[in-house]
Amino acid sequence: LPAHTVGFGVKGAVTWSATPVRNYRDYKRTDFGVAELSWLWGVNRGVLTPPGLDEQWLVSLAHTPDDMATLVGEFAELAAALRA
Repeated sequence: LPAHTVGFGVKGAVTWSATPVRNYRDYKRTDFGVAELSWLWGVNRGVLTPPGLDEQWLVSLAHTPDDMATLVGEFAELAAALRA
């Protein structure tokens, strides 16, 4: 997929770009259409992440292993759909 992660662990984001985002100009060239699709994909599957033009995740102690499996699973489904 033409995407990169920024950060890792309890807070991070996926940016929809074929190359890593290093600065604001790089960020402005990311694929905001896919970013919006990704956010809507999650919302329609019960995964609410902060709205924005990068796909952020925030994990807290309130999230269970099942919650995390849901987040990872819906993103895997999105990735498969984008590759199809």
